[in-house]
Amino acid sequence: MNSQAFLEIEEFCLSLNEAEKLVDKKLLLVNIKILPFRKSKEIITVKNILNGKEEKFRYFELVKNTRKQGAVYPIQLYIDGDDQIFGRIFGMATSSKALSITTSFAGYSKFVKGPGRSYPIEQDISSDIIFYREESCVKSDNPNFEMTCGNYRGYLFSCISLIDAYINRHILLRKNENYKSAKFDELINCFNLEERIELFLEVFCNSKISAINRGKEWSDFKILKCLRNEIVHATTPFLGVSIEEIAKNLNLCKNGIGGILKIFQELQGRYSLGFIEKIRNAPKVIYK
Repeated sequence: MNSQAFLEIEEFCLSLNEAEKLVDKKLLLVNIKILPFRKSKEIITVKNILNGKEEKFRYFELVKNTRKQGAVYPIQLYIDGDDQIFGRIFGMATSSKALSITTSFAGYSKFVKGPGRSYPIEQDISSDIIFYREESCVKSDNPNFEMTCGNYRGYLFSCISLIDAYINRHILLRKNENYKSAKFDELINCFNLEERIELFLEVFCNSKISAINRGKEWSDFKILKCLRNEIVHATTPFLGVSIEEIAKNLNLCKNGIGGILKIFQELQGRYSLGFIEKIRNAPKVIYK
């Protein structure tokens, strides 16, 4: 990174020890256990769920990739594929005018004439969060900070949109199953995000807001939501923010978005997903 930049993003998402623990945990979820004395030599064979071909990885290659990516790929793909809401949902893109893309989910269908792209919204929005964080740092060497602040605003929008996207996929699937309940109907027609989360917890997690509103995940989410709303509703005549404050807020997504979505998954008895892990383990932003 440019030495004059005020914001710097750490090279790794996780320490070596953190990455190794995460790899071990994810391998156990797909019934692979590596004995400690075999880790340096262990070769893991997995079948690519997209093309069916077997791929071989050394254990420490998985650890190395996890440190950079924040998620244990390709093992995470198998965990994601078994998820009852987000499993087996793939994206496609084409650069050809002669081709088209049709994607469907729970009664919803989208047709895109090539050249074009159609990907699950939660995957693209989570990638946006990572991108905007990185670009906010890269552009912080410019003395007017225009691009840093522009990317920072994109980051705030994407953070809150990811929560909505997560909830909405659940709603779409349940509607397609003709599920009926007063609370579910209330959730469908609710536009206040905090109220939507409370209703989501009741309908899908058989839980209450008290299950999440006492931890750092909830407090960081609330800060992000307030910052986003300040921009969306243009409540102030100036968008004034210090670069040091931006650094602090760019780290809130780790708990406030990734952490809270992980809790949503766990409250439903499901494992964390790749797009959640990438945000939860995103590399730290530092103010220089």
